[in-house]
Amino acid sequence: PIRDDISMIAIKLNLNWTKFTELFNTGLQFLREKKLEDALTKFLEALRVVPSFLALQFHIALVHYHLEQVDKALEYISVYLREHPTDRKALQLAINIYTKLGNADEANRLLAKLNSLVNE
Repeated sequence: PIRDDISMIAIKLNLNWTKFTELFNTGLQFLREKKLEDALTKFLEALRVVPSFLALQFHIALVHYHLEQVDKALEYISVYLREHPTDRKALQLAINIYTKLGNADEANRLLAKLNSLVNE
């Protein structure tokens, strides 16, 4: 009986991963095609399937940024940067977000951090 329970968990995880992969890849395709609303929908659906996949936070922030929803973009990029504080693309996106929000101090702090990473 225990073996059957584990099998059921494995099947559920596999189905979730398959659904997640499909949603994520479709979101990336929509992003490449500049279909931002569609990309956002797919990324948010993927986040509901596998909430622990942090790369989604970056992609969702990027879409919100391009949709001029900078407050939302900041929410998602902040989550991502807590776990990936040296990701250069994420730092650049955060700098752009803070600049659009008029927070020059935070933008400059992150720019200094980014510059220190580039010079390593």
